[in-house]
Amino acid sequence: MGDAKPFAKCPVCNKKYTSAKITPLTEDETRSTMHVSCPSCGVSSILFVSANQWGVASVGILTDLEEEEVKRHFGKEVVSVDSALDAYVFLKECGGKAEKLL
Repeated sequence: MGDAKPFAKCPVCNKKYTSAKITPLTEDETRSTMHVSCPSCGVSSILFVSANQWGVASVGILTDLEEEEVKRHFGKEVVSVDSALDAYVFLKECGGKAEKLL
């Protein structure tokens, strides 16, 4: 077998991730999540890759988070359920009108 060739491409500049900076975030037997920075244009993505009996699937989400920010915040609850419910009740009491908030 020859050298492995990259098959993933940057969603912005469409160049292959030949020497992309990859930071693993989570991993188990079937799923991996990583932060990827394109060496050509510098755009970052969070990439979710999973394998099952039918093959490998991946989904990427563009992000403006740097590698260290992602490592620090990934997997943490950003907004609690209680905070989301409080916001919902607040907005409902305002009648959903943004000018009342200002």
